[in-house]
Amino acid sequence: MWYLFITIFVLCAIVYQLGFARKVKLWQTVVIYILMFFGVIFLTFFGAFYPVAECLIVIAIILAGYRYRLHKERKEGNIAQPKGPPVK
Repeated sequence: MWYLFITIFVLCAIVYQLGFARKVKLWQTVVIYILMFFGVIFLTFFGAFYPVAECLIVIAIILAGYRYRLHKERKEGNIAQPKGPPVK
């Protein structure tokens, strides 16, 4: 069960970084990961009966492909760089 917990937590962190992470302050990142830790506890119970880890692997692969294409398009100049207020 601990291996499943660690696997789901690592995959959730990867999916978060690939798809949802923004540049925020260090303490905000710590709070996000603490909340993710408690959320993964529930996902682990579901993961014992449902393919949660396998779905997270598929999500991570899809988001990695998306990020790669986005990086490639930005490098070629087809997509403008995102603009927003700088985060301190």
